[in-house]
Amino acid sequence: MAINNDADLQKAIDQANGLIQDIHDYDISDFSKSWRLRFPCGYVRTATEQQQNSGHAFHFFPMDR
Repeated sequence: MAINNDADLQKAIDQANGLIQDIHDYDISDFSKSWRLRFPCGYVRTATEQQQNSGHAFHFFPMDR
């Protein structure tokens, strides 16, 4: 899909969002297979980078409390 304008970009984003949700819904928790979802280098930040850049600390709590 070529992206030539903002409308094309919105269509591509909507399609990507839907596909990522479909992948998640399929249950890719079988780690014996080598599933990969590739993002451009530097596109996704690590939690540490996000904390350093935002000035916010994120605290995660176990759900089984």
